[in-house]
Amino acid sequence: MKITTALKRFQIQKVRNDLTTAGWALTIVVMVSIVALLSAEALFWLSPLIRYGAWWVGLITLILVLIGGVVILALVKKGRIIRYRPESCAAEVGKAAFPRKDDVLNAVQLEQAIESD
Repeated sequence: MKITTALKRFQIQKVRNDLTTAGWALTIVVMVSIVALLSAEALFWLSPLIRYGAWWVGLITLILVLIGGVVILALVKKGRIIRYRPESCAAEVGKAAFPRKDDVLNAVQLEQAIESD
């Protein structure tokens, strides 16, 4: 079994954790925005133009967030984001599991060297 294949599980879990954190942060931002808009509506009479504008801004923001998520996932799959590269995952796993933290990283680098030859 290849080491990079075994590390894929840790990489996927790392992406899931980051997506969950981003999702919760986005939820908080959305909730605060909705409360702020409802408070402004309660204090002032907002014209329909402002209300519809706020909905359009929200819709466009949602679309941009979804597109950004797809782009980031594509970059993760291609290994363009350093945090999710096999070497970074190997360093973290080695640091958590072994007394010498670079054992897993060395094994991944050897495997990559063998594959490139």
